Amino acid sequence: LEFRRVLFRSTAMLATAMGTSLGLNEQELMDLGIGCLIHDIGMLRVQSSIREARRKLSDEEYAEIARHPLHTLDMLQDSTHRLSLASRMVAYQMHERIDGSGYPRKSNIDEIHPLARLASVADTYLALVSPRPHRAGMLSYSAMELMIRKASQGQFDPAAVRALVQTVGLFPIGSYVSLSHQWLGRVIRVRSNQYTQPVLEVWRPSNLQATPAIVDLSQDSTLKIERPLASLSRNG
Repeated sequence: LEFRRVLFRSTAMLATAMGTSLGLNEQELMDLGIGCLIHDIGMLRVQSSIREARRKLSDEEYAEIARHPLHTLDMLQDSTHRLSLASRMVAYQMHERIDGSGYPRKSNIDEIHPLARLASVADTYLALVSPRPHRAGMLSYSAMELMIRKASQGQFDPAAVRALVQTVGLFPIGSYVSLSHQWLGRVIRVRSNQYTQPVLEVWRPSNLQATPAIVDLSQDSTLKIERPLASLSRNG
């Protein structure tokens, strides 16, 4: 339960940061953040044996999970005077996809609120990089590649995925990477318009205890990122 609360807060923060990059106004950002924070309250009506399962769910169990946005909408009916329609739509449509493959209504792009399209990208990215009982979390770079691919395939709003890349970067802060010339690096700063050229701390693999050099890849043409790493090791 605590993990879910942390994830909700992270989703709200990421989604509003993405919204800021898109120029949303204060009210829109508030509606977006509130919708993210409350979007899974309907899970309280899902059996705890399913909700708290530490394994991959069966098709029948997943179908029960897929109904939780309907429970969320029902639970919010008494709050219509306190919650904006936009916040309620974010909470209700978080798991919809613009190609109609989401749930609970298989809505298409014209039926999904713009803020919900933004929130779904933030939520999915964080779900990919977060570990689950039945799987490890993905590397941030791999998750970002997947999000970009799914946007190109029509599952996510391309504008929302671009906002994700602008906000997080292809190599988020803290990511480890293997560089050309056998250097290793850790990302310490990203730029919204130079996704493949962050600022790094860099080491030689044979001397990881040394004080790292600071390299700005946008200013250094001799180094390039070769691949992401799970840890500060060429075998990571």
